[in-house]
Amino acid sequence: MRNIQQLLKGEMKEWYETHQNTAALLRAVTASLVVDKLSGDEIWQLMRLTWITRNVHGVSPNHWQTLKVPALASLFGKRVDIRDDLATSIRVMGLPAKVESAAIPETGAVNVRLVWRNAARQWCNENRNALRGIIRAAMRRGMSQEERIALAARIEELPNIPSPNDKANARAVLAVSPVVAFLDLQRRFPIINGRPEVTQLLAKLGLANSGLEDQVRHLTGLIGQFGIEDAFLLDIFAKEIGELATEAGPAEPRKSEHEGEQQLPDYDIDERHATQKATSAVYRKRHNKMTEAVKQLFAGYELVTSYDHDCNYDVRVKDYDRKSRDLLIEAKPDPDKGAIRIAIGQLLDYRRFVHRPAATDLAVLTISPPSKSHVELLEELQITAIWYTDETCHRVDGVGRAWPAIRELQSRSRRSQTA
Repeated sequence: MRNIQQLLKGEMKEWYETHQNTAALLRAVTASLVVDKLSGDEIWQLMRLTWITRNVHGVSPNHWQTLKVPALASLFGKRVDIRDDLATSIRVMGLPAKVESAAIPETGAVNVRLVWRNAARQWCNENRNALRGIIRAAMRRGMSQEERIALAARIEELPNIPSPNDKANARAVLAVSPVVAFLDLQRRFPIINGRPEVTQLLAKLGLANSGLEDQVRHLTGLIGQFGIEDAFLLDIFAKEIGELATEAGPAEPRKSEHEGEQQLPDYDIDERHATQKATSAVYRKRHNKMTEAVKQLFAGYELVTSYDHDCNYDVRVKDYDRKSRDLLIEAKPDPDKGAIRIAIGQLLDYRRFVHRPAATDLAVLTISPPSKSHVELLEELQITAIWYTDETCHRVDGVGRAWPAIRELQSRSRRSQTA
């Protein structure tokens, strides 16, 4: 089983829907409030909307009475009036219509230990200005991967949450990441909490002692693989994903001595034109120039390629970010529609065969940028768009999850040349 979608049924499907309901509630509540004026206590109440109460018998069916209703009452200045059921208790509060609609379904997904729940209240008051900025950033539409990493850095800068007796403390991410994850419209920011399965997943990925930036970078790199559509599934299936992500990919097929010829498959018109261009001498010359320039860009890195018929990738840069992730690059001289479509299919197919698919990022390299719509498509698929700014292939620009590391590499190279 290499697709966790097969497990999304029964209780697991209900848990996933509860994650989605919680996100809808957090977004409705924050849309009805002035984020820049939130008090520390109000921020703590937002956190409470993400919590559940779990005991030896499982999740308490009544946590809405002790968490959701009191939190909403405090946020909107209403009186707590617990009735026979959740829906009635919500309707009598007189909440904004969108908040009321989002509050009636089952919500809450994170079981924070009681000691940290109580301690977080004072901590929120002490750090309210920084927390307001983090919440505002999490609500931003179209948040890029680079912005997500920057947001992780801001959370990492927050002080730990001290216990009431000051004898222990907890990382800020345990309280903050659920709020950020549920506010992220693209559902890409991971929920990093103290749940044993999440802790084990981080350990299996070698991230147990890493900073939050690295943890977010690696965990979001799993989205798009193994049937993982969003960060909610990362939380729900942390145990199963840990097993999948640490498996080696299928053995890379070996090139046989005699490859049989095949008829040209049917493509749409754009893909046919792209395929025809790929056989021209001019295309091959430009393609070779690009890959030679990649060697210069990644000088000092280990670069490999594969000529196998089933896994014929252009370049794989090992440890490209110096944080143990590899980068699989497919070079297409022209950023036209057909070429981008083919590159997407190639990258998603080839990654299945590399040794560490879960630790491999993807990139399409072109000369001049793809269209805006195709850059957006690549970002949605977590494929980095990189392009040479002109035919000399001396300078690259780009956007996507791998771009910050490449940009820094290019900057260092230019500084060394001018030194």
